[in-house]
Amino acid sequence: MKIFNFFRKNSTNFFLLDDIKNLTNKTGILVLDSSFFIVSQITIPYEPDLRERSLMIEDKLQEVIENYNSFLYIEKEISLSIIDDNETILIVLIEREKIENIISELQTNKITISGIFPLFFMEFFNKETKDKIYLEIQKEQLRLYFYRAKKLYNFEEIEFSNDSFSEKLLILENNISNINYMFTYENNKNSTYLSFYFIKYQDWHTYNYYYRKDFDFLPEQYRLEVQYKSLLKILSITTGILLIIVLSVFLLLNIYNNKCTHNLNTIQNNLKILKEKIANKKEQIKEIQFKINNINSQAQIKLSNSLKASSLIDAIFLSSSNIHIESINFDGKKIVKITGSSFNESNIYLFEKKLLEYKFFKNINHDFIKLQGNKYVFIIEVEITYDN
Repeated sequence: MKIFNFFRKNSTNFFLLDDIKNLTNKTGILVLDSSFFIVSQITIPYEPDLRERSLMIEDKLQEVIENYNSFLYIEKEISLSIIDDNETILIVLIEREKIENIISELQTNKITISGIFPLFFMEFFNKETKDKIYLEIQKEQLRLYFYRAKKLYNFEEIEFSNDSFSEKLLILENNISNINYMFTYENNKNSTYLSFYFIKYQDWHTYNYYYRKDFDFLPEQYRLEVQYKSLLKILSITTGILLIIVLSVFLLLNIYNNKCTHNLNTIQNNLKILKEKIANKKEQIKEIQFKINNINSQAQIKLSNSLKASSLIDAIFLSSSNIHIESINFDGKKIVKITGSSFNESNIYLFEKKLLEYKFFKNINHDFIKLQGNKYVFIIEVEITYDN
């Protein structure tokens, strides 16, 4: 069966040895029948000193168990009552070898346990608070465990050595007739128990439980081993996850690095192509610059053998007294066309005469001279000579 453990925040599974072949959940708490345990009630003087108390309990156990050795047993003590400076204690023991054999069988079936308890201890986990009796009916004895408010307060053991079944019924009925509510953890299909018609049975599988670690018979060495394996498993899983993360990061970085390398190679190739284009353009610019320089050189040579435009313009304007010059056009070869006007026609002829006084002008040709309104407009062409 499963209960919810508020401390572990998960489901706790209680199971019997008979259940291990059919377990689906391979972890849980093993519940053992009382036949695995030695149950003895002792009374000792009340002793607050725990060491002295432990020594007195050990002396009592040596009286009960022949050749008792505390190292060979796992022992739990339940204080039932303290009356008149005497303490009554229920001692529950199990041989360590039995526990080890059970653990070995569970390990063979790949079952991990987190606790081992006797069946009658299950009442400690029960949330009900009614007065109850846990009943164990064996062939030659009867055991009664009395619980109140989830605490064991009394224990009785009755021998049946030579009694008939009817006498057993009578003894049992006399012992429990005054109990309003009683139960057994045994399966209520057990014929021995069903024979006792006056018993109110309650199947322990139907109980509402909460988990307590009190009185656990699981050896500390096994518990530490389980914790070590659990820690090792967690570390292995964590290491595996970290390894996966590291490998993933390495893979992503490698992909990113390859992508960056590819992009860098692409940029370098593009840069190389761009540099080649720039180099070609530079060569073209050099060629153009060379041509421009040649043209400029030729122009300078030509200009040195010819007239400067400023000299021509200066000569025209210096000769244009009483003449209004409107435009001067040069055909690029040797003809300069001058357009202008004057209020006196003789001024135009005087202008032509002065032009011919310059050695780089010759052959003046009238395009036309005519009167428009109150002034004369003209267009004349003069030839330029480059001989001087």
